[in-house]
Amino acid sequence: MSAAIRKYQVFVSSTFSDLKDTRESITWELLKSDFIPVGMENFSAEDGRGWDTIERAIDSSDYYVLLIAGMYGSTDNATGLGWTEREYDYAKARGVPVLSFVRDLGSVPGDKVDTGDKRARLDAFIKKVEASHLREKWTTEDDLRAKVPIAILKQANRDEADGKARPGWYRGPVSGVPLDEIAKLSAENRDLRAQLAAAPGVPKVLAKLQALPQSAPIDVRCLSLNGVYDSVLNGAFTIESISEPDNSLQLKTFGRGSGAATVVTFPIDKLDTLHKGTTHWELSVRPFR
Repeated sequence: MSAAIRKYQVFVSSTFSDLKDTRESITWELLKSDFIPVGMENFSAEDGRGWDTIERAIDSSDYYVLLIAGMYGSTDNATGLGWTEREYDYAKARGVPVLSFVRDLGSVPGDKVDTGDKRARLDAFIKKVEASHLREKWTTEDDLRAKVPIAILKQANRDEADGKARPGWYRGPVSGVPLDEIAKLSAENRDLRAQLAAAPGVPKVLAKLQALPQSAPIDVRCLSLNGVYDSVLNGAFTIESISEPDNSLQLKTFGRGSGAATVVTFPIDKLDTLHKGTTHWELSVRPFR
């Protein structure tokens, strides 16, 4: 079975009136590149409920892509910030990696370039972004479509190499647990079992028992030092309980006809050389076949 593939969610932020078509084009490009794009064009930020939705979308995103051209955009009356700048500030505060793309103003149509106060606010916003993040210039929509997916992929590879991989999203199995998480937990389980078996002071038989599935039948052989097997203890058992605080191991007979099951109790501290009356016994445990 192949490992689950992680897909990164990307929040695309920009002004609306001048970059609506551009953002839609980038969204399709991200989909083709196996990213999961989201953006505010699907929400209304004019009230608290809309902004809460945007916050949740940014929180669940792995990367934040900021597109800037020649307009500052509409302003939120409550904060005095443009909606795009407010989104950027929130993503930065939440630690979502930001990739910014600023259009060369010489390539922007004149009717889509702000003047006066809006131009001053746009310039200040660009300077704020450049002070914290590297940014790439773009000139045409085709130019931008080529740059955005590559930039995200490079950033994702750097994050993984630096041990800072973003969570991403998985198409999980029916159980709902990602396949790579199952593999990771299984490997950790094996390592812990190996450490337990090698730990000093742990009876060898107990280490073997703890490494076996509790419900699985096990083959028990109780052998005296003179080579005589105990007829009651030889055969198939399951683990009834293991209680180190009580120094007690209980094994229950498995599959012995229709009679009642027999539970046999052993002291854990004597498992390797078990005393039975005046005779020393060695308990051997292995999976039942």
